[in-house]
Amino acid sequence: GLSPHLPAGSETMLHDMLAALVEHGHEVHAVADSTGPADGSTQWERRGYTCWRESPAASAELVVMLEPDVVISHHHRGTDAIAAARSCGASAAVILHNDFRWSRDMISARPDLIVYNTHWLHRKLGSRGAVALVVHPPLHADRYATAGPAPAGGPVTMINMDRIKGPDVSYALARAMPDVPFRAVRGAYGKQDERAGYPNVEFIDPVEDVTRLVYEPARLLVAPSRYESYGRGA
Repeated sequence: GLSPHLPAGSETMLHDMLAALVEHGHEVHAVADSTGPADGSTQWERRGYTCWRESPAASAELVVMLEPDVVISHHHRGTDAIAAARSCGASAAVILHNDFRWSRDMISARPDLIVYNTHWLHRKLGSRGAVALVVHPPLHADRYATAGPAPAGGPVTMINMDRIKGPDVSYALARAMPDVPFRAVRGAYGKQDERAGYPNVEFIDPVEDVTRLVYEPARLLVAPSRYESYGRGA
């Protein structure tokens, strides 16, 4: 998936890294097999690089056709990307955002470069002899700077109601404080836990302008997550 059509933390991190490569003079293409513009476009431009949306089978063929010097991937499609890189003589780099099974599978596939988003992942997973480095998700302070202090009557805000993000805690808070407004931003992935019987909880869809529409109105951001490797929101 590609940001902003899949505005999750790891996709946002990858997008910022690709944009930085463009700024440093590299030609960049991004190939996804899931999300894209609502109009069904299969090719579009995003901050200086070209985005492509293809089926899983066609994605590998497209990567080879582009004749890349380096193939960068992450998540569960990483092993496929490593194989595509091998088939066209390119170097393979992977970004690891967690210690889930697919991260271990990518390491086992022996890429040329492993990029960890945190030091603890590097310590836990190792690199099996591959070149490895740590790059924290880029956080541009000016992009997230709000116009002023949090409004006194603003909502308590939670982002992503997938079960791994701690919705039980969020709902318990909303139940305990019925006079306090809560805002739940639907996540870009996962099955959203949307419960009836909470009149003080408002749901909104993911937005690209997260600063103005999510952070700036918020009185408080709660992040009772069961798992984070870095936690960009916090």
